[in-house]
Amino acid sequence: MDLTETFEIPSLDQWISQLRKDLTEEDFKKLSFENDIEELKMVSYGHSDNAQKACSVPGSFPYTRGSKRDNNNWHIGHSIYVSDENEANKKALEILMKGTDLLLFYISKNDINLSVLLKDIGLEYIRTEFHVESTQQWHAVFSYFSEEVPQSVSILIDPLLLSQSERLDISNSLRKKQFRTFHINGKRVLEAGSSSTTEVGFCLSAGHSMLFELLDIGFSVDEAAACLHFSMGIGNDYFTEISKFRAFRTLWSNVIKAYSPLHNCSYHCEITAYTISLNKSLIDPYTNLLRQTTEGMSAVAGGAQNLVIEPYDSHSVDGSCDFSERMALNISLMLKEESYMDAVIDPMGGSYTVETLTYNFCEKAWELFRLLEENGGMFNEDSLKTLKSKVNKTRNLRIQKFVRGESTLIGINKYPNPEPKSGSLNTFPDYLGLAPLILEQEASKSL
Repeated sequence: MDLTETFEIPSLDQWISQLRKDLTEEDFKKLSFENDIEELKMVSYGHSDNAQKACSVPGSFPYTRGSKRDNNNWHIGHSIYVSDENEANKKALEILMKGTDLLLFYISKNDINLSVLLKDIGLEYIRTEFHVESTQQWHAVFSYFSEEVPQSVSILIDPLLLSQSERLDISNSLRKKQFRTFHINGKRVLEAGSSSTTEVGFCLSAGHSMLFELLDIGFSVDEAAACLHFSMGIGNDYFTEISKFRAFRTLWSNVIKAYSPLHNCSYHCEITAYTISLNKSLIDPYTNLLRQTTEGMSAVAGGAQNLVIEPYDSHSVDGSCDFSERMALNISLMLKEESYMDAVIDPMGGSYTVETLTYNFCEKAWELFRLLEENGGMFNEDSLKTLKSKVNKTRNLRIQKFVRGESTLIGINKYPNPEPKSGSLNTFPDYLGLAPLILEQEASKSL
């Protein structure tokens, strides 16, 4: 028996009319909400007339549901800042024994001794990212591998911090064999207080600018796409962040499609997701564990390939302690080995909330992408000014809402710790003229 022939299916207008009849006007208004940080609007009631249908299956264009076909496995990362090669090597071997399978080496010295740094580390089995700051450092790491960089290794450098001639120098080294090199660092934009929609728009524009530059010097779209790597921060709005990763994959695959790639793998973007310091606390440290956990969950539910849960005190003067490092690593291990979040691909696919947010996210981020492209892309000063203006507007709004108590951080601006821990915040460099934002620091200013 077909129930649709027996019962009338109400239209969206009829459904809204019934809701208004059953609810008070005040309660009905609560069904709609607007995220003024993300500039996203949504209603919490679903109907087939306004639902966004899941537009793909996992592993197919436009990759909203990811490129993974068998499972949702991700790499568990740990950041190591290299000042002493022996100490960094010791730290790397230690955390590998604790469950890490992604090493992120941050190199700031030109005379790095990679033989010491990588002693006893089987790079063929361990995913490794070398983050460098100059072309001299990049070539030093590249030369160490005799220009035959293993598939498990990336040598990452931010193209927005290089001159055109420096980018060309590195690009020429990639003509023979391509690997993840040009690092589009959306995380740094989110850390400055931007919205997640702005972060996605920035990543699209910066990625496309680098892609186009590689095409312009003779790379095919397949070769150019293989040279890009994306880093994204993880905000504290659970469903929004899940939707962010899904939306970025969708939009990036559409950017790539415009250049008619020959290989399906070119549509895929590799994303390393990081927790950020914006909402973390030194004076009430244990509240951070909840934030880190839900943020990690949103990244892996959204399909990020790599996850780095930074210790909550990584932004302190003294750096992270053994306890905070261990807790950060354990969160990832628990999500994978106890919660089995690696077993289900895109678990939120088909959800009214997530599908609608993903669609709205795509619209908002694409709008910014087009604006930045009209201004010449992210290698153009006009686009940088547009980006800074948008980020600073959102940054100021975040601070205002936090200081007024409209946005809540338990232990920081509400229910403060009666026995606060001590700790001094470190000063981190600006990125593209954007200073990092830590809300706990703003709380101390307002006292």
